[in-house]
Formats: sequence, C-alpha cells, structure tokens
Amino acid sequence: IGLKDYEFSKFISKFFGILIFNGKKDKAFKNFGKILEGLKAHFNCDPFDILQTSVENLIPIMSYGQKRMGNRYVIVPKLSHGSERYIYIINWIFRNLKNKSNIFGAKMTDVSDVIIDAYFYRGKAIRSKHAFYKLVLSSKHLVKMRPRWIYRSFRRRYKTLFFSALSKKSNKIIT
Repeated sequence: IGLKDYEFSKFISKFFGILIFNGKKDKAFKNFGKILEGLKAHFNCDPFDILQTSVENLIPIMSYGQKRMGNRYVIVPKLSHGSERYIYIINWIFRNLKNKSNIFGAKMTDVSDVIIDAYFYRGKAIRSKHAFYKLVLSSKHLVKMRPRWIYRSFRRRYKTLFFSALSKKSNKIIT
C-alpha cells in the first residue's frame, strides 16, 4: 500500500514535531538533518525516498478500538486511518532504539538505523508491527463480528492487499 505525497508530507510534519523539545526548532532541524545524513551515507540516493519506503513498510492497516457490548466495553479490531497510522509508526521507530534513555537523548544515527532496517523489512520495528497485528487479530470478539462486514470493508478500501501482503511478507502472522 503506497503513500500519496500529501500523506507522506503529513507524516514528515508529525515526525518533525516529535523531534522538537522545549520549543527548540533549530535543534530539531539539526537532528532531522542527522537522520537524513545517516540514510544518505548508507544508500547514496535521495533519503526521502528511503524514508518513504520505510514508512510504507511500517504503515499499519488495522488497529483496535472499543465497542460497547452490553454493559462493558470490549476491544475490537478496526481499520486504521488518518494520523493514527503515523502515530503507530513513530512509536515503533522510537520504541526500538538501541539507546533506551528517551527520545531526546537518543542518537540520531540509531533512528536512521531503525529506518534502514524498516526499509529492508527487518528489525525490531517490523517485529513490533507483527506483534501488534497478532494482538489485533487475536481478539476473541473478532469472531463475533459479522464476517461479511469485515470482508466488504477490506474489499472496498484495500482490495485484499492486506492479505496478500501478509502472505508475502511473513507467514508468522497468519498462523
């Protein structure tokens, strides 16, 4: 599933907003430049293309939400959309850094290493995505939902790209 240009620019603005700390935008520019330099040093091509491919590899199709059943709320799977997808991607990137102190103490070379691993569809960020999918798909309330509704919404929005991507990328998710 590819990102359109305006969706990628929204992701970049949200990603850049995460790098701003205590209103220091100039330091965020420097850190973002270090991330791009790390990508450029590894590939010798446009770092934005690499970043866009990595984001496309990490973008989630499903997430979970709450639905009221009787007197209680249960977690049910749903299609993710909008900026919710970008928040998941940024969490997976920054949660899987080598330096675990915090986002602002992290080395930007570590961030670029996580992005490079996502480009090649490997690494901890991809494993976090797979673990997230297992959590979403293992919901016992997925069985109670109408399969016709699930199939219809997937067919309309993604035309079974989700299932073909799961079977091609990793057989571990399906089992």
